[in-house]
Order: sequence, then structure tokens, then C-alpha cells
Amino acid sequence: GASHYILPALVNELRATLSMFSGEQFPCLQMEVYNWEDEMDRKKFLDYQHREVLIPGTSIKVPYNNTKRIAVMCSREGASCSIMRGAYAYALSQLEV
Repeated sequence: GASHYILPALVNELRATLSMFSGEQFPCLQMEVYNWEDEMDRKKFLDYQHREVLIPGTSIKVPYNNTKRIAVMCSREGASCSIMRGAYAYALSQLEV
């Protein structure tokens, strides 16, 4: 379909910056945007860079990634099917077995 034309333009728009009257620029979104359909962007998105942080009051260290990011992709099966699968997975996670 037309997604290979639309998706890159959408991602570029989401990565855009806004300018203040002072000339200062800042990103439109607080998070980094990745095009899941692009192999290089997908690899960057999946590259999990983290650091270990100490849980206060304990000696336990956990991995922490402070990078806000989101991947944009096209659905191959349609929104209603994707929503149904998500609802089903959520319902299963709520069952007490």
C-alpha cells in the first residue's frame, strides 16, 4: 500500500522541532520516534541501552532506561483485530490461576 510513502513523512513530522521567538528550538515530542517498518530504525529502537540503579533502602540494583521512545508501524491485520488480541492478552493476565 501507500504506507511506505506516508510512514516516513509521518515519522519526520513527529521528529520535527519547534522554534521560539528567541530562536531556541526544542523537539515537538518528548520522546524519540522510530519507524518500525525501517530496518535501521527498528534496530536502533531495540538497542536497549540501560544503566543500573540502586533501589533506595536496599542493596538491589535494577536495569533502568531513561530514554523515552516510541515506534510507529502499520497494522497488517486491522485495528479491530489488534484491539481484540490486546484485550484477550490483558484478560488472560488478570485471571487467577
